[in-house]
Amino acid sequence: MRIGLIGAGRIGAFHAGTLSALDSVTSLVVTDAFPEAARAVAQTYAAELAADAATLIASRPDAVVIASSTPPTWTCSARRSQPAYRCSVRSRSPR
Repeated sequence: MRIGLIGAGRIGAFHAGTLSALDSVTSLVVTDAFPEAARAVAQTYAAELAADAATLIASRPDAVVIASSTPPTWTCSARRSQPAYRCSVRSRSPR
């Protein structure tokens, strides 16, 4: 399964480690608003690096994990740009 990961901070890095250890995850694609953070996580977990969320979505992952404190306004544009995708947003954030 190809997984996209948006957010490469403390929580994103934790998720990257968890995801990369799963046998069912064959590739991981990472992006972050801070390219150096995404680069570090990608290098640590042998993941692909995407320039931004739109590029990550365009790479057609099977699922996307959003590990970012930024409000998920990008999901609306992602839905419009890839209408064939079904989108389910679940939040563990108190917001």
